Amino acid sequence: NVEVFVRFYRMLLSVGGSVLFLIFLFSLIVIVNLIRISIQSRKEEIHVISLMGATERFIRLPILAEGFFEGFFAGLSAFILSLVVFRFLLEFLQVTFPFFFWISLKEAVIPFMVVNIVLGGMVGVLGSLIACNSILKEILK
Repeated sequence: NVEVFVRFYRMLLSVGGSVLFLIFLFSLIVIVNLIRISIQSRKEEIHVISLMGATERFIRLPILAEGFFEGFFAGLSAFILSLVVFRFLLEFLQVTFPFFFWISLKEAVIPFMVVNIVLGGMVGVLGSLIACNSILKEILK
């Protein structure tokens, strides 16, 4: 039983790590493209504001805030989804390995919430920084 559990644990770590990396890349691509579309739709406004004397920092701040909130709400939805998935996963593991001590879902709620929401916001800011650096240079010239 222990050998089966160790193989399951290693498989879970490798598959989970790969899935998390792919989710990170996918969410970064989505946020970068959403911010680029947003900047492109406000291209004339940004150009007029820069002609009126607005600094680049003043122009970037709302875009970074938009990226943060997109990531924040994506992290919030990931938190809700992970609660549902981990509930079923923990029930399965408790039935399969009843002799092993498992973490309860109540103990994991706060760490899941913090990790999902904070990392979602950070990915949103990173995506908006990438989009800002690539598009604002050509608009502000």
